[in-house]
Amino acid sequence: VYALDKNEQVYVKQILPGQKGGYIERPDNLSHLDNAWPDEGACVIGNSLLYGDAWLGPGAVMEDNAQVCGSAKVKNSRIKGHAYVHGHSRITHRSDVGGDLIIKDHSVIRTSTITSEDDCYIYGDAVIDHYHGVIKEHVRDERFYRQHYSG
Repeated sequence: VYALDKNEQVYVKQILPGQKGGYIERPDNLSHLDNAWPDEGACVIGNSLLYGDAWLGPGAVMEDNAQVCGSAKVKNSRIKGHAYVHGHSRITHRSDVGGDLIIKDHSVIRTSTITSEDDCYIYGDAVIDHYHGVIKEHVRDERFYRQHYSG
């Protein structure tokens, strides 16, 4: 596992010299061609990939084959499986996202444990808050709060 340090491992133009980053299991977990950055307290392992202008905040973990890119932000949450998070999406508040979910646009997922068995999109201005279950259909511009979603 590599502990990232702006001066030693990668060049990211938005990170200040000497600022500590999170951990990556191997160099291939983080694109070296753009501004993606795992902040201190974040971890990128397995075959997962962080790229684009994406940011992993403290407590964020990416594992398996997950991808986070675009301007997506993940904080204090886990992205796993084949989940793909991009656009301006936000995953926060101890969420656990997995399966084959594709989360894009301006979607927000908070305090939720969600997965899918097929490629299901969460997109537009969708907000999923305090949901726990399997997503079985596309979710666009909808808001789900404090319930169990079963599709």
